[in-house]
This record gives sequence, C-alpha cells and structure tokens, in this order.
Amino acid sequence: KGVVRQELNLLSADGRPLLVMANMAPVFDEAGRLRAIEGYLVDITERIQVNGMPVSHGELEFWIETIRPALRRTEGAVGTKPTYFETLLALAVIIFRAHDVHLPLFEAGMGGRHSATAVLPLSVQIITNVALDRMSRLGRTIHEIAEEKSGMVRQGQMVITSAAEPALSVIRATAKRRSARCVVSHVPAETIKVSWQGTRILLPDGRSYSTSLIGTHQGH
Repeated sequence: KGVVRQELNLLSADGRPLLVMANMAPVFDEAGRLRAIEGYLVDITERIQVNGMPVSHGELEFWIETIRPALRRTEGAVGTKPTYFETLLALAVIIFRAHDVHLPLFEAGMGGRHSATAVLPLSVQIITNVALDRMSRLGRTIHEIAEEKSGMVRQGQMVITSAAEPALSVIRATAKRRSARCVVSHVPAETIKVSWQGTRILLPDGRSYSTSLIGTHQGH
C-alpha cells in the first residue's frame, strides 16, 4: 500500500508534551515508526527519539559536526546565531531523514506563528490547551495567545485540540478560514493521582495513563 507520510506538530502549555507523546507512542507503533522532538528531563538525547528510544550520544555528536558549517553560514548571512531550539530542530529533521521518517512528531518551541517549527511542511497541528504562558511573546490574554497558536494551522490540513473556551472558538474560526478540519477531543479525567513517582490519570472508560512528571495539571 506504500507509506502514508504525515507530519504532526504539538503545541501545548504547562509542560504536557511529554505526556501526550508518551501516550501517542502505541498508536504510532501500530502505523509505522515514531519520531519525536521534545523536552528532556535527564539527558539532551531525549529530545530526539526513534521508536521511543533516545538517539545515541555518538549519533547526535556526528550530526552536530555535520551541520556546524551550515550553522556558521546562517550566522554570517543573518547576523545572529541560530537559537538552541532552532539547532535542535535542524538536527531532528536531519536525523529523521537518516532514519527514513514515516510519522514525525515535533513539539513546537514557543508555539504560534513564530515558532521554528512553522517552517516545516506539517499536515496536522495538535493544540492540547491554551494557557497564559510566554505572555511577552504570544499575547496578554487567552484570546490573543489562541490567535498566535492557531496561526500554525495550515490551509486544508487538520488541527486537533482539547482547548476550552474562549480559546476553542478562536481555533475553530481559524480552521474555518483556512478550510482545515478541526477535531475537538475533550475526555475529562475521572481521577488524577499524584505521588513522588509521578502522575496517574484515570478516565471514565477505565483507561489509565501514567507519567513520571508530577502535577495535577498533567491530567487536564
């Protein structure tokens, strides 16, 4: 049947991308191979994973040296060094290509139209929620931040969100203007259990999810 290639971009708040990516992994394993760029807790190699496993230090060092000349040329052309996130994103794209990417999943940096991931040909945007974060860059209100984050939605593509109002109306309006399909997923947690080992989320249908990240906000 061939390989269906989809590129997904994850925009979130409150540190939830790790949980979302971990819970999506089984779905990706059924369809192909998971690739993810994400925040890390212990080691920088956690930022770029292949089938749930961080790339090796050796591979990361190899590709850093490979792209170093391009980074220097970019600095010379625009007068400023690529940011830490931009460099990691470039590494992720190259490593994904080297591993024959089927289903890449990227976490946005700042989120919104000015995120480095905005340059990628992404076909699905995932906006888990909209909160008052990075207000100096994204906006002073939920409405303004939702406008920025939904600015990543592509013409004729798809956006998946669990955002609540008033952000949800903004995201829906952007999707409508761009003829994009908007999928809303609201599955409220029945129980959220937090311990020093992490957070466990129980859903009404009996499913449960766990993360080593601590905080009740992981389940909302």
